[in-house]
Amino acid sequence: MRTEGSRSAENQVDAVLRSEPPVQGATLQGWVAFAEWKKPGGETVLLLLGRPEENLVQLKGYVHSGLLNMVWSTSGDRSDIKRASS
Repeated sequence: MRTEGSRSAENQVDAVLRSEPPVQGATLQGWVAFAEWKKPGGETVLLLLGRPEENLVQLKGYVHSGLLNMVWSTSGDRSDIKRASS
């Protein structure tokens, strides 16, 4: 169950991402992030956040595509991140 706090955090992340497009004129279609929490008893909880939040399959698709189909740059220049050609 999502808490009101997590919705607020997602809204803030969404606003930051929208304010920093990698290319002028680009529009944000969706995003995904993981957060790992440790409960006081030591149990670890992994939380998936993202937009569109109503479509869990699409969020999981972003993770899959991002891990398997991207060429990642370590230079810190976001323009170097490209989709790998098939």
